[in-house]
Amino acid sequence: MADKERLTLFDRLTTLWILLAMALGVGLGALVPGLSGWLDSISWSGISIPLAIGLIWMMYPPLARVQYRELPRLAKNRRLMGVSLFQNWVLGPFLMFALAWIFLPDLPEYRVGLIPATIEELTANGHEAMVETRAGEGAGISDDPTTHGRPAPPR
Repeated sequence: MADKERLTLFDRLTTLWILLAMALGVGLGALVPGLSGWLDSISWSGISIPLAIGLIWMMYPPLARVQYRELPRLAKNRRLMGVSLFQNWVLGPFLMFALAWIFLPDLPEYRVGLIPATIEELTANGHEAMVETRAGEGAGISDDPTTHGRPAPPR
Protein backbone atom coordinates (compact mmCIF):
# COMPACT_ATOMS: atom_id res chain seq x y z
CA MET A 1 0.00 0.00 0.00
CA ALA A 2 2.94 2.33 0.61
CA ASP A 3 3.93 2.19 -3.06
CA LYS A 4 0.54 3.52 -4.23
CA GLU A 5 0.58 7.13 -5.30
CA ARG A 6 -1.39 9.56 -3.17
CA LEU A 7 -3.80 12.06 -4.65
CA THR A 8 -2.61 15.64 -4.83
CA LEU A 9 -3.94 18.06 -2.24
CA PHE A 10 -6.12 19.67 -4.90
CA ASP A 11 -7.63 16.30 -5.85
CA ARG A 12 -8.18 15.28 -2.22
CA LEU A 13 -10.11 18.50 -1.58
CA THR A 14 -12.33 18.29 -4.66
CA THR A 15 -15.49 18.03 -2.57
CA LEU A 16 -14.51 21.18 -0.70
CA TRP A 17 -13.91 23.09 -3.96
CA ILE A 18 -17.32 22.02 -5.27
CA LEU A 19 -19.07 23.07 -2.05
CA LEU A 20 -17.24 26.43 -2.05
CA ALA A 21 -18.19 27.05 -5.68
CA MET A 22 -21.82 26.22 -4.92
CA ALA A 23 -21.81 28.54 -1.89
CA LEU A 24 -20.22 31.30 -3.96
CA GLY A 25 -22.87 30.91 -6.67
CA VAL A 26 -25.75 30.92 -4.20
CA GLY A 27 -24.22 33.87 -2.33
CA LEU A 28 -23.70 35.92 -5.48
CA GLY A 29 -27.24 35.14 -6.60
CA ALA A 30 -28.59 36.38 -3.26
CA LEU A 31 -26.36 39.46 -2.99
CA VAL A 32 -26.38 40.72 -6.58
CA PRO A 33 -29.89 41.50 -7.83
CA GLY A 34 -30.40 40.74 -11.49
CA LEU A 35 -27.29 38.53 -11.78
CA SER A 36 -29.35 35.48 -12.68
CA GLY A 37 -31.21 37.32 -15.45
CA TRP A 38 -27.99 38.82 -16.79
CA LEU A 39 -26.28 35.41 -16.92
CA ASP A 40 -29.35 33.94 -18.65
CA SER A 41 -29.15 36.70 -21.27
CA ILE A 42 -25.62 35.71 -22.29
CA SER A 43 -26.36 32.94 -24.75
CA TRP A 44 -25.79 32.02 -28.34
CA SER A 45 -28.28 29.87 -30.25
CA GLY A 46 -29.89 28.86 -26.98
CA ILE A 47 -26.61 27.80 -25.35
CA SER A 48 -25.58 29.54 -22.14
CA ILE A 49 -22.09 30.95 -22.66
CA PRO A 50 -21.27 31.02 -18.90
CA LEU A 51 -22.38 27.39 -18.62
CA ALA A 52 -20.27 26.41 -21.65
CA ILE A 53 -17.23 28.15 -20.16
CA GLY A 54 -17.82 26.42 -16.84
CA LEU A 55 -18.09 23.01 -18.48
CA ILE A 56 -14.89 23.52 -20.47
CA TRP A 57 -13.14 24.72 -17.32
CA MET A 58 -14.37 21.63 -15.47
CA MET A 59 -13.42 19.20 -18.26
CA TYR A 60 -9.94 20.58 -18.98
CA PRO A 61 -8.05 18.94 -16.06
CA PRO A 62 -8.97 15.35 -17.03
CA LEU A 63 -8.24 16.11 -20.69
CA ALA A 64 -4.87 17.61 -19.79
CA ARG A 65 -3.85 14.26 -18.28
CA VAL A 66 -4.25 12.48 -21.61
CA GLN A 67 -0.91 11.16 -22.76
CA TYR A 68 -0.87 13.00 -26.07
CA ARG A 69 2.54 11.60 -26.98
CA GLU A 70 0.84 8.20 -27.35
CA LEU A 71 -1.74 9.45 -29.89
CA PRO A 72 0.46 9.05 -32.99
CA ARG A 73 1.15 5.43 -32.05
CA LEU A 74 -2.54 4.78 -31.41
CA ALA A 75 -3.48 6.54 -34.65
CA LYS A 76 -1.33 4.08 -36.58
CA ASN A 77 -3.76 1.35 -35.55
CA ARG A 78 -6.25 2.06 -38.34
CA ARG A 79 -8.67 -0.63 -37.20
CA LEU A 80 -8.86 0.78 -33.68
CA MET A 81 -9.32 4.34 -34.91
CA GLY A 82 -11.83 3.33 -37.58
CA VAL A 83 -14.01 1.34 -35.19
CA SER A 84 -13.85 4.11 -32.58
CA LEU A 85 -14.77 6.84 -35.06
CA PHE A 86 -17.56 4.75 -36.59
CA GLN A 87 -19.09 3.87 -33.22
CA ASN A 88 -18.85 7.38 -31.81
CA TRP A 89 -19.77 9.54 -34.79
CA VAL A 90 -21.91 7.32 -37.06
CA LEU A 91 -23.51 4.48 -35.15
CA GLY A 92 -23.91 6.30 -31.82
CA PRO A 93 -25.91 9.29 -33.07
CA PHE A 94 -28.29 7.13 -35.13
CA LEU A 95 -28.74 4.66 -32.28
CA MET A 96 -29.48 7.44 -29.79
CA PHE A 97 -31.86 9.10 -32.24
CA ALA A 98 -33.76 5.83 -32.68
CA LEU A 99 -33.85 5.06 -28.95
CA ALA A 100 -35.00 8.58 -28.13
CA TRP A 101 -37.89 8.26 -30.59
CA ILE A 102 -38.80 4.77 -29.34
CA PHE A 103 -38.84 5.62 -25.64
CA LEU A 104 -39.79 9.32 -25.74
CA PRO A 105 -42.15 9.70 -28.73
CA ASP A 106 -44.30 12.35 -27.05
CA LEU A 107 -41.55 14.28 -25.22
CA PRO A 108 -39.49 16.18 -27.82
CA GLU A 109 -37.79 18.38 -25.20
CA TYR A 110 -36.34 15.26 -23.55
CA ARG A 111 -35.32 13.72 -26.87
CA VAL A 112 -33.32 16.81 -27.73
CA GLY A 113 -31.39 16.56 -24.45
CA LEU A 114 -30.98 12.80 -24.42
CA ILE A 115 -29.24 12.49 -27.76
CA PRO A 116 -26.19 14.72 -27.03
CA ALA A 117 -25.87 13.43 -23.47
CA THR A 118 -25.68 9.81 -24.57
CA ILE A 119 -23.39 10.59 -27.49
CA GLU A 120 -20.98 12.16 -24.99
CA GLU A 121 -21.05 8.93 -22.99
CA LEU A 122 -20.37 6.89 -26.12
CA THR A 123 -17.43 9.14 -26.94
CA ALA A 124 -15.98 8.67 -23.44
CA ASN A 125 -16.36 4.90 -23.81
CA GLY A 126 -14.58 5.05 -27.15
CA HIS A 127 -11.58 6.64 -25.46
CA GLU A 128 -11.65 3.91 -22.82
CA ALA A 129 -11.54 1.31 -25.57
CA MET A 130 -8.33 2.87 -26.89
CA VAL A 131 -6.85 2.82 -23.37
CA GLU A 132 -7.84 -0.84 -22.97
CA THR A 133 -6.18 -1.66 -26.28
CA ARG A 134 -3.08 0.11 -25.06
CA ALA A 135 -3.28 -1.95 -21.85
CA GLY A 136 -3.40 -5.11 -23.91
CA GLU A 137 -0.07 -4.06 -25.33
CA GLY A 138 1.44 -4.14 -21.85
CA ALA A 139 0.96 -0.59 -20.57
CA GLY A 140 -1.52 -1.50 -17.82
CA ILE A 141 -4.67 0.12 -16.55
CA SER A 142 -4.82 1.55 -13.09
CA ASP A 143 -7.32 -0.18 -10.82
CA ASP A 144 -7.48 2.99 -8.74
CA PRO A 145 -10.99 4.45 -9.19
CA THR A 146 -9.61 7.99 -8.96
CA THR A 147 -7.85 7.62 -12.32
CA HIS A 148 -11.12 7.05 -14.23
CA GLY A 149 -9.61 4.37 -16.44
CA ARG A 150 -6.49 6.30 -17.42
CA PRO A 151 -3.35 4.24 -17.91
CA ALA A 152 -1.49 3.38 -14.73
CA PRO A 153 1.53 5.57 -14.04
CA PRO A 154 4.87 3.91 -14.72
CA ARG A 155 6.41 2.28 -11.66
